[in-house]
Amino acid sequence: NLSALFETLILLLTCYLIAQEAVERLFYKKVFIQVNFWSYAVIITAIVVDYTRSRILYRAARKHNSQALEADALHFSTDILSSSVVIIGLIGSSLGVNYADPLAALGVSIIVAFISFRMGKRTIDVLVDRSPASDVTETLLNTVKNVKGIIAVKNFRARLSGGKVFVDMSVELPRSLPFEKAHEIIDEIERRLKNIRRDTDVVVHAEPVQTELESVADKVRLSADSSQTKIHDIEVYETKDGYQIDLHLDTDVNDDIESAHEKSESLENEIRKNIPQVNQIFVHIDQHQTGPQHADVVSSDNIKLVEELKNMIMNDNNIVECHNLSLTQSTSGLRVAAACKFKGNLTISEIDNIINKLTRDLQSKFPKITKVVIHQEPAQTK
Repeated sequence: NLSALFETLILLLTCYLIAQEAVERLFYKKVFIQVNFWSYAVIITAIVVDYTRSRILYRAARKHNSQALEADALHFSTDILSSSVVIIGLIGSSLGVNYADPLAALGVSIIVAFISFRMGKRTIDVLVDRSPASDVTETLLNTVKNVKGIIAVKNFRARLSGGKVFVDMSVELPRSLPFEKAHEIIDEIERRLKNIRRDTDVVVHAEPVQTELESVADKVRLSADSSQTKIHDIEVYETKDGYQIDLHLDTDVNDDIESAHEKSESLENEIRKNIPQVNQIFVHIDQHQTGPQHADVVSSDNIKLVEELKNMIMNDNNIVECHNLSLTQSTSGLRVAAACKFKGNLTISEIDNIINKLTRDLQSKFPKITKVVIHQEPAQTK
């Protein structure tokens, strides 16, 4: 851009000098022009050369979005116009019209000055960080607004610099959105803007905001994030006195009851701060498993038990099939895992009740079972 501005200033200076000389020849001094074959030959050759060079430079300027190359192309384009006016002046001079040449010079200076001013304005706009044309900015902004997941776009700015468009903005995203998902949305913004202009440089600042779709459970999870605790199995009950919240808090295996209780109280305070309508909070403190437990698959050693478990599971009329039943033994106890196909007309809530009852029955008959995991499948897939 600086190069283009410098070249524009040189062109304007040239215009001034040409105009000054033309005025002097019109009013103050007489200059006789000798016109011959070579006068026309040189000018016509210059026009052909300038035309070829200007076309090549314009193509390169568009390809690389370079104002310096565009200014150079402009220089040769103005030379074509200037040479054309000079030919008119030569014809006038050969016919004895002495003022034809200075008039042609004035015409050349006016043409070059007009085009140079236009080029100079564009260059200065870029140097002072002026925004692109309003339709370009509007297109970029609307593209961002159409990205799914964005609540609002704020402080949208676009500016030109060199051959690039620099865009920066702030976007409001739901605060309950996982970090990975927020990053995907930002990547999508960049991808769409670069599809419009490949040379776009994009900076996006994400702002987490509360939304109307945010549930009480979402607010509980956010409270846990704020207090740097891990929770699971959140259940929310709405009573006449307010919300009752049950949840499980994960603690380190080395925590004693006092430190675990401190974490629990800190979490409760954070939840009450974010959800004033809460009446009661019940926290079950769990041991947090930081890595995989060692376990032994003992299904083959307990074939009779496996068959008994399958029979108990299949006693429920809502279960069509039970397969892949396995037993694993770890320090936590005996774990039963199986895949079951349920009747297709059952709701998830109904299936959950069936599994809970089944778990109680299995653990009642076989006390050594500490955990039951049932993978639900529909009996018939569409």
